[in-house]
Amino acid sequence: MNGRSVESNPTGYVDFEWFLPTERKKEFVITVTSANSFSVNQTLREQLWKRITIGVGPGGRELCFKEQPEGFFVPKNGNIKAHFVSNEIKRRGINLPARYIAEREGDCWIAIIEPIAESPAQNKKTPKKPRKNGLKSLLLEEENR
Repeated sequence: MNGRSVESNPTGYVDFEWFLPTERKKEFVITVTSANSFSVNQTLREQLWKRITIGVGPGGRELCFKEQPEGFFVPKNGNIKAHFVSNEIKRRGINLPARYIAEREGDCWIAIIEPIAESPAQNKKTPKKPRKNGLKSLLLEEENR
């Protein structure tokens, strides 16, 4: 028991604590990879125009998408082949892969890089009996005896 008291109602049934699902927040996400492409999630892809032009901010921390009839085609899978985008972001000191959260502002979408959460370093203990360099070295030792 967790310290809560559960009371019975007059009909003999237990009173329940009721929960409803929380509403999912729609996130418009862009992921820039080092594979010479970037991807937009389905939620953002459904809101974007069919053809876009892409702008990279001075520090690489902001991206801008605008409608452009002769721009990049946004396919259904959301993967846009644009090697210059990943190259420009890397050149500006951003480590890839990078994740951006986008918001609609007027006639364009502005995406700002999401800060990377530092993962705590894991202390790995040295095993009591570390493995040798595999069976190959053991077999060579056996043959030399």
